[in-house]
Parts: sequence; C-alpha cells; structure tokens
Amino acid sequence: MLFVVVFIDSDRSVEYLKDSAPKNFHVNCNTLVGHLTSSRAASESKKAARFTPNEGQLTYPDDSAVATPQVFKVISSFLETTTQRVVSSHCQAIYTDRSKAFGSNVVEMPAHCFLTAIDNDDALVTTSKSSRLMAPLKNYCVYMGQDIRHPEAFFSPKKIACQSTFGHSNQDLRSDSCMVFLDKPVPESIVNKPLVWWRASLDTHIRPEGKLTANEQFLALMGAETEQISCNLDAGYTEASTDLQMISHSIDFDDFGAQRVMSLGKPIYHHPLRGIILNTGQIPNTIDTRSGDSGAAVVIVKHDKKLLIGMQVAIMLASYSQGDQPTRDTESSTRFQGWYYNMAINPHFGASGINRYSDVYY
Repeated sequence: MLFVVVFIDSDRSVEYLKDSAPKNFHVNCNTLVGHLTSSRAASESKKAARFTPNEGQLTYPDDSAVATPQVFKVISSFLETTTQRVVSSHCQAIYTDRSKAFGSNVVEMPAHCFLTAIDNDDALVTTSKSSRLMAPLKNYCVYMGQDIRHPEAFFSPKKIACQSTFGHSNQDLRSDSCMVFLDKPVPESIVNKPLVWWRASLDTHIRPEGKLTANEQFLALMGAETEQISCNLDAGYTEASTDLQMISHSIDFDDFGAQRVMSLGKPIYHHPLRGIILNTGQIPNTIDTRSGDSGAAVVIVKHDKKLLIGMQVAIMLASYSQGDQPTRDTESSTRFQGWYYNMAINPHFGASGINRYSDVYY
C-alpha cells in the first residue's frame, strides 16, 4: 500500500493579526504576547485544527512538582510575503541532552517552524539547501516559563543549524529538526536537567546471546504487545500499552497557548530504519494534539524519569494514491482523501549521519 503524505497548515498555528503592515515592522518580545492577546480579542480568530480523541479531557496544566520546564514556547511574528500582512506563528522548543552538546544556549525545534521549501522550475537541478527562512530570525521570540504572559526569561535565535534533507518525504521527517542557537544561555536550572533522548544500548547490532536489538528494546520500552491480533498489527503498525506524555503550550487549551500543558495517551507507531514515527495506524493514537504543537516533547516515564522519545512534527493528512484505489471515482481520487493524525519522530536514533547539521542560517 502506498501512502501519499503532505504537510498541512495545522502543524504550525498561523494567525493573521492585521490587514496592513506597519511601515517599520519590528518584533518586540517584551510586548509581543500582550499585542497578540489584544489582537485576538479584537478579531475573531481562526479555529484551531485538532486531532482530539479525548477532546482535551486528558490535557492538564504542566505545573506540578514534576513539570517539564525544558519545553519553551516560540512565537514568530512577521510580514507575509504575498500579502504583506502581519502574521503570527506558534511552535515549541526543547532543551535536550543533544542540544546541550552544542551549548547551553541551544534548543531543538522542528525545521518547518523556520523553513519553507524553495520552488525549483528545473526538477533536475538539486542543491544542498532546498529551503529558505520563512521569516528573519529576529522576528522569533522564545519564552521560558509555565505561563508566557509572565515569562521567567525570553530569548531570540541568532542562528539555526538544520539537516539538508528537510521535507522531501515522510521518511525524511527524521531530519525535521534544527539546533537553534539563542542569544544567551538558558538558566542553570535547565542546563543541569535537559530532557534526555532515549537511546538503545550499545552493541545491539552484534546481538550477542541474551541481548536485545534496538527495535526489541524499544518494543519493551513501549510495552508493545506484538502477539496480539488487531487491524493495526495487520497493517504493519505496533500498538503500545504504556502512556505517553506530550508537553507543549497548546493554543487550544486556553485559546492562546499561554500555559504549558501535558496531554496523555497511548501510541500507535511504526519503527523504520530512520527513526520512530508515531501515527494512527488503523486505530488512532489517544493523545490530543493541536495546531501550534509542533516541537512539543513526546516523553515516556520510566522509573520516575522522563525519556524523550519524540518531537511532535505535525498534524498530517494521508491519502492512498489513485492507482491503489481503483474503485474510487476520478474526482474523489484526485483530492486528498485523508484523515488527521499526529506524528512524532526521534531524529537521533537508528540512522547514520543524522548528527550532521550542515545548513546554517543567521
């Protein structure tokens, strides 16, 4: 079966704030949150797209003793190229052990929060940089804190380093991750406690007697029951019994994304060579995910420790190709006959060369 997978606008919340742009447009991170709040109150905002199996009933403020302050809120405000209107875009950033290796001022974010593909009329011509910045980096504000209306700190990106295979196919979503260099270090309380990416034990490719392969280790971590018969397993997806947490500043929780929240659920996933993709299979995940959640931390709790197993990449649409659905009429098969599903990846697992971040933007 062949899936055609495309990004839609739901992966990154975009709101139109004004019909016309000011002459000297400049983003002030001190006042941006208040400006957005007043703009939303003054005009009817676009309804957020959601994948909501639980309709928000398993989403709570992330303000307990075991909260996740390593997840930051990112808002960009910029002039839309085609209309010259001021727009706002929402994403998340995570301080991880991988980003810490680059410095105490580096966080991870999805590439599509920054980059847009460059159209190329000559399909035969390829370059290492197939994308460009959606907006100047100075227009991005990174807020730290449980409630961004009262941030503990805020930052501005100075450069981003991304992998060169961004956005070419769903297999390349493993590369939809950038290292974002901020204008100052994050606080010591965050530096000393980065979210830790789950990694398989060493020497699993040799598989000495009694050791598990990387895939078997991940199956055990997720509490997967591969002996069960279900339409998910029949379709090549694996069900897991262990709860996941997705931490983000969801714009659907308080209509703005001011508060950091945690959504609970169980995953359906498949595990290709290039990373872990969480998606619906035939029966969907039970985590609510929303527009603006891109970059959210997807974690599993083992022995009272949070392990980062994925970064929320997008709410996607999937469709069978026309050739695989001969019973469909021509008109319907030419449109995307899809359904919403959430996807998360681990961009640092299971593939060689994934630590190269060769595309740098300032």
